[in-house]
Amino acid sequence: MLSFHFLVAASNAIHPGLQTISCPLGYFPCGNLSVCLPQPLHCNGIIECENGADEDECADLHGWPNLVDWYFDQVKRTDGEPEECSLDMYPEQCMCNGMTIICEDSGFLTVPVVSSKVIKLWLMGNDITTLVDDQFIGYKQMETLVLQNNSIHSISSKAFSGLFQLKKLFLSNNQISVLKPGLFRDLHQLEWLIIDNNLIGSITQKTFVGLKSLFFLVLRNNKIRYIKEDAFSTMPLMVELDLSSNQIQELSPSIFRDFEHLQQLNLSHNPMNYIHKDQFDHLVTLKSLDLDGINIFNMQNRIFKNLGNLSHIYFKKFEYCRYSPHVRSCKPNTDGISSFENLLANIILRVFVWVVAFIICFGNLFVICMRSCITTENRLHTLSIKSLCCADCLMGVYLFFIGAFDMKYLGEYNKNAQQWMESMKCLNLLAFIIIVFSYTSMFYSIHKTGAQSAERSLFSREVAIAKRFFFIVFTDALCWIPIFLMKLLSLLEVEIPGSVTSWVVIFILPINSALNPILYTITTASFQEKLKQCLQNQELLGPKKSLTSTTQMSSV
Repeated sequence: MLSFHFLVAASNAIHPGLQTISCPLGYFPCGNLSVCLPQPLHCNGIIECENGADEDECADLHGWPNLVDWYFDQVKRTDGEPEECSLDMYPEQCMCNGMTIICEDSGFLTVPVVSSKVIKLWLMGNDITTLVDDQFIGYKQMETLVLQNNSIHSISSKAFSGLFQLKKLFLSNNQISVLKPGLFRDLHQLEWLIIDNNLIGSITQKTFVGLKSLFFLVLRNNKIRYIKEDAFSTMPLMVELDLSSNQIQELSPSIFRDFEHLQQLNLSHNPMNYIHKDQFDHLVTLKSLDLDGINIFNMQNRIFKNLGNLSHIYFKKFEYCRYSPHVRSCKPNTDGISSFENLLANIILRVFVWVVAFIICFGNLFVICMRSCITTENRLHTLSIKSLCCADCLMGVYLFFIGAFDMKYLGEYNKNAQQWMESMKCLNLLAFIIIVFSYTSMFYSIHKTGAQSAERSLFSREVAIAKRFFFIVFTDALCWIPIFLMKLLSLLEVEIPGSVTSWVVIFILPINSALNPILYTITTASFQEKLKQCLQNQELLGPKKSLTSTTQMSSV
């Protein structure tokens, strides 16, 4: 149940002018109307309000929790003190508990005959394949029928005839592909209908005829591609509807027009891409909307405009949350890399992006300076090393840019979130192109010099250098391979956690740029020897300058 203050704030956000004091659109109160926090700071797991109100009442208590509570309540009852059986007929491999018969994992191929007075019949985990006409005609008092985890693939249109008192029907985890018109016409008292994990392909106008009391419908993880516009018109009391993980590409804009009491709607993980701007206009009582796993190409504020009571909304991308600023709890808060507060959502990443960038730039600049100060016979080799260092420095510059944009993003996340992320994508591509160009130029220079060399020994030396640099670039390529693979998987629409991408970009990709100066210059014996000689020359040069100065003073 939402707090009174939140309802007032949400109402004011959508209908300004109801009160003179309210939080602006996109902001919600810290338990009162004196302090307001932006939407992304509510229900993000971090207490921002002094009284902790921003993390209160964040749980979404609609939908599956009710079903789970009911299921475990039933399990607890069957596992506890058994009641005396009140029924006179049931199979010996079943268990009778009061007015309940439980035939779980009993190997039945067809529905067994039991007492006509049964109230609850549990037949889960058997091998039942078909439900024939008048299968349950004699069970006038039955309230719960559990047929989940069987192999049911065919249900006669009159299979549930006579079940006028049935309230809960479970058909999960079967092989049902068709729900025949009129199948539920006698189930006037049915409240729960659970048909998830089947093969249902379409819902017609007469599929749910008779279900005038239904308020909980689950069609999760089927093969549904098409739902007739008036398919739900016979269920005016619907409170919770789950159509997730199907193959729905588009829904009629008026398909939910008869749902005056709907509070929870789950459309997640459907290949919809497009949602009509008035798709949810009739759902004025909706409190929870799940659109996770959907790339909404026509995303706009108008889609959620009439959802004044919505308290929880779920998207595939956290940046979609800006299109529903009047909803207090919007998930996700981050994509694993960025959040509304930070370009880099993880504090470890925010620190180490600067550390890694400094190590890369310092190491490579040090090598460039030392190579410039120390004269060598092989100028081509020195020039190639400098080119490599310049290319590696770009990686450090790239990470510095990420750190700088992260700091700037922190102050302007609510204004230009999308623009910053697009800028970083462009910067990523630019850095990659420059690095590839630098390495290509280096290879071409080595190859051209080696080809023009007249002396075989010199040519062999250049080939050795080329092989050495090939190994350098090859190891660099190994660092880029994870990036290429993730891009390829992304194009194939494979979900990749954002946290994986961020760790690869900050820690794996820059490894070679940080280690190259150490592996191929600083730790080499020749460089250390020349550096030692250079330092010794500087020490000897000091006394000579002092002696020369003394001699000049004496002559004067």
